[in-house]
Amino acid sequence: MRTFKRRAFNPSKRLDVVFVDTCGTGEGSVDSGGPNREFMRLLIKTVLESKYFVGPQNCKSLALDSLGLSRGTYKVLGMMFSVCLVHGGVGPRVLSRRLFAQLSGLPAPPVDITEVDDTELHDQLDKIQRAETVEEARTSMVESSNSLHMLGVLCMISNLQERDDLVQAALKYYVEGRMEMPLKQLKEGLETLGVLNALEVHSSVMEELFCGGAPTLSAASLLDLFTIEYSERGSSRRALEEVAIGYWRDWIIQVEDGDAAVEIEGGEKMEITLEDVLVFASAASAIPPFGFKESPFVTFLHEDLNGNRRMFPEANTCAITLKLPIGHDYEDLSFYDIWNNSVSSVWGSLKKNSFMADCSPAGPML
Repeated sequence: MRTFKRRAFNPSKRLDVVFVDTCGTGEGSVDSGGPNREFMRLLIKTVLESKYFVGPQNCKSLALDSLGLSRGTYKVLGMMFSVCLVHGGVGPRVLSRRLFAQLSGLPAPPVDITEVDDTELHDQLDKIQRAETVEEARTSMVESSNSLHMLGVLCMISNLQERDDLVQAALKYYVEGRMEMPLKQLKEGLETLGVLNALEVHSSVMEELFCGGAPTLSAASLLDLFTIEYSERGSSRRALEEVAIGYWRDWIIQVEDGDAAVEIEGGEKMEITLEDVLVFASAASAIPPFGFKESPFVTFLHEDLNGNRRMFPEANTCAITLKLPIGHDYEDLSFYDIWNNSVSSVWGSLKKNSFMADCSPAGPML
């Protein structure tokens, strides 16, 4: 937040990301892409889970925070969305259809009582709406008079149509009217790098970057993403590499089927997903709409000149390169357990909201 608020901050320039530990010590690696992707993914996730947004995980709407509004926070959030989208191809993807329509200038859908996130107000309006007679509606309105007064809709009704009009007016103000200023600030932030203009001119193209959720990752799409760097055909190394690839592909299918998991604290099982595998390799949880700038590769960890072998897979998130260990008796070592533990040990810390990045070859933290 401090970085985006600095007067000298230039959103058109590439971000140089360095992750630090709790003592403020940087990790020491050069940001060649991996830390950037990881930072932007975590930034978008943190913003959408903050108090400035409300709603289910796949349908986020703006929430009103008066203090944040007075500080211009919504504009900063719009800048964050713009920078992440332009520099990293990372969009929020889970905004509600209403919020996307408001940002892009499209007609917004009719307001619905399910969009009221305040439980007490929701129940009050629902009770008024369900009243079967004018007297029942009036009684419910008296019980909710404070809320209706705050919304500016407290009045006398003489028939059920007027009751319906009152409820609709209350819903429209709560869902849209009181959010006009936060929305205005957010749009000001989205003007950064021309994102708001793109939203208004190319709304159909931009829609998948702002709502609808991330496209489902499949085993086939993940395997197709990587180019395998084999040794010369017919060589002893090539034979070992083909065995390793066979086991790796089987494990990816196992992950897709939901059969890959590790036991964590308290005996709880943590399932490994295809998104976890992509994060392990690239620091991104979804394939960008236009693909990665780098071409992802799979290489192999052969034994060194002294005959030493590395047991665990490694990843370089900047080059988007996976390095598979080979030459082991996979049945004895349990190839699948090795991959489960390797991916979960790195990605599991991120699921607990710990920031980490690695731009140099690194193995699992076991």
